[in-house]
Amino acid sequence: GSQPVIPWAAAVDLDIYRADDTMYVAFNDRVVRYRGGQYTCWVRGEDLPDFSITGVDVNPFNGDIWVSTNGGAYRYNQQFGWRGFTRPILRSDFVTQVGFSDDDRIWIFSRGTSDSHVTLQGPQGAIYEQFSGWPDVDVMADVTESIFGVNTPTNTVWAFDAQRPGLSSYTSSGQLITDEV
Repeated sequence: GSQPVIPWAAAVDLDIYRADDTMYVAFNDRVVRYRGGQYTCWVRGEDLPDFSITGVDVNPFNGDIWVSTNGGAYRYNQQFGWRGFTRPILRSDFVTQVGFSDDDRIWIFSRGTSDSHVTLQGPQGAIYEQFSGWPDVDVMADVTESIFGVNTPTNTVWAFDAQRPGLSSYTSSGQLITDEV
């Protein structure tokens, strides 16, 4: 049989659950899971709420799938199914990314009239704390693997910067590392 073709140019995000090499690809209207030669598709307005999808992130500690949308963050857990996190837990429903830390906190980053983030704790995310702005660049690098960068052993963040060709590196305080440093 033929395999479906993934239109990569239309993808808005991708993540891989490294424990079993399951790949998740987000599009504006759906999230596709590819695992063991099988595809699963969650469609906006059917399986997910009818909001534009902005990203997909997989919790590396437990495999939960998090979908970022213009209407909140939605988690898929094998035991509980889909659950949404929206206002008033979030300060803005325009979620850009979800991150994870090894202390079992979930970090939801959103944009509205200003940047903000929320940390969730507990099996159902019942304990939460809201913050204005986003955390420091070194915290962002610890909880995400994104355009914000990848933390390296030298405590620098490597990031794609639209103003510079290729990758740029930054110190933990956010300063650009140049050849003069």
